[in-house]
Amino acid sequence: MASREQKNKKAIMPQAANTGHPWKKVEVFQWLHNVRYPHGYAGNIARGVKTRENKITGLKTHDCHVLLQRLLFVVIRPYLQSDVADTLVALSKFFQKICAKELNKSDVRSLQEDIVYIMCNLERIFPPTFFDIMIHLMIYLPEQVLRNGPVQYIWSYPNERYALIFILINHPFKLIR
Repeated sequence: MASREQKNKKAIMPQAANTGHPWKKVEVFQWLHNVRYPHGYAGNIARGVKTRENKITGLKTHDCHVLLQRLLFVVIRPYLQSDVADTLVALSKFFQKICAKELNKSDVRSLQEDIVYIMCNLERIFPPTFFDIMIHLMIYLPEQVLRNGPVQYIWSYPNERYALIFILINHPFKLIR
């Protein structure tokens, strides 16, 4: 028969490696809210950060790329375990390199190898429900860059930026207020 002490003991699960303490999350979101950017570069990030709810909402694709390529690896290093932070920094560096204005074919081929190791590390850190088809599409990005050339010639930022202007100029009913 088990003693009372054994019956009353609760199993305490360790915290997952990819999560941080709530007070650390508040510091990260506060930092993201307070960081300043050059005019027109990424102004929507600060407006999209909800510090009370610890959420980031309403970002455009360019804001997400700025967050992933430039800000994520700066802010996460002190708050996550070193293996998790190193993997996320490697992912940020991957996107920085793949979106560079000038690329060498040898660099892109090394990125093809690097993303495989980054994905393996991500699969060790995050639960299986995190990985959908969109996450695995990163493996094909270097191959697409080898075929099509640098990313800035094929991404949709200019289309998003000028679509509203085109619609407003050609719309038969100008802005009616």
